[in-house]
Amino acid sequence: MAVKQKINVVIDTNLLVAAFFNKRSSSYRILKLVEEGKINFSWNEKIKKEAEKILGNIWKSVKSKVDKEKFLNNIFKKENKITGVPRVNIIKEDPSDNKFLGCALKSGAALIVSNDEHLLKIKIYEGIPIAKPKNALRAINKIIK
Repeated sequence: MAVKQKINVVIDTNLLVAAFFNKRSSSYRILKLVEEGKINFSWNEKIKKEAEKILGNIWKSVKSKVDKEKFLNNIFKKENKITGVPRVNIIKEDPSDNKFLGCALKSGAALIVSNDEHLLKIKIYEGIPIAKPKNALRAINKIIK
């Protein structure tokens, strides 16, 4: 019997937002795989700060009953934090998106998952595919099943 392979993925903040609003979305299912420990979400401090800011604004506006700290701790697991991420300057139109490329490169991620057009138009960065959540979920399920 084959050993189940655990892969590293880098997840764009827009997936966290999509998952928050739609519990049946591919974004939500990817985050559930992270919570269940079936895949590793590789992240760095810049990614977490962006998520905290954006999700914090959403939590305030919708008066969510979801425990923000618990949610973030279930996703941003300490053991998957990546430090020493190289500076990348590939995306000129929105330089803040480069943090996902640098994190993926440093962590040896198998995949970057995003709905961001700046990232998606690159398609593959240094051998790392960049995919929308639906396609990413298909690829992840093939690997972990």
